[in-house]
Amino acid sequence: MPWTFYSATGQKLTNTVTNISNLDIDGAAEIGAAIVDADLFIVDDGAGGTNRSVLASRIATYIASKTASGRVLRTAGALTTTSTSLVDLTGATLTLTTGAFPLAYSFACNVRISTAGRITLNVDLGGSLQLGSAGIGSYITQANDVTNMSFSGMTADLSAGSNTIKVQWKTSTGTATLDADSSAHYLWAAHEIR
Repeated sequence: MPWTFYSATGQKLTNTVTNISNLDIDGAAEIGAAIVDADLFIVDDGAGGTNRSVLASRIATYIASKTASGRVLRTAGALTTTSTSLVDLTGATLTLTTGAFPLAYSFACNVRISTAGRITLNVDLGGSLQLGSAGIGSYITQANDVTNMSFSGMTADLSAGSNTIKVQWKTSTGTATLDADSSAHYLWAAHEIR
């Protein structure tokens, strides 16, 4: 049975059509609790005029689907370099389609060097070094001593579109080795912050 009533301010409300301009939520009690998956929101389904309720859990899933992320976990096949200038670390390249937001990134690995010297890591984002020209380095005083190298950081806001972020490395002398086996992995990951 159709119904019509008027709010205290004279707004007309019906069970068939109520314009959003007639919805006044300013006086409603605040939820006073965390939003949970079972809470409901109202959406215009496909912007076609059909209003529906939507679970808060669907909103979280939607946001996650719009956030770019990627990771590389290398569990086999040690890598080496003798380059004294930065070169790309094999497999540590991520190409993500992002909005105009920053990327958070992190890297962890075990390294060693054939003679005492310095191993340097850096992050390249579209040709721009994120950790300055010096990068992150570790001086290893004993040949073939294993050292952990890890870092994390965040870029400035990116241009929306395809963005490539990668790890580069070099050695000051000798052969640098990055271990990757069943007990010593390297992990490189990046995700968009919205």
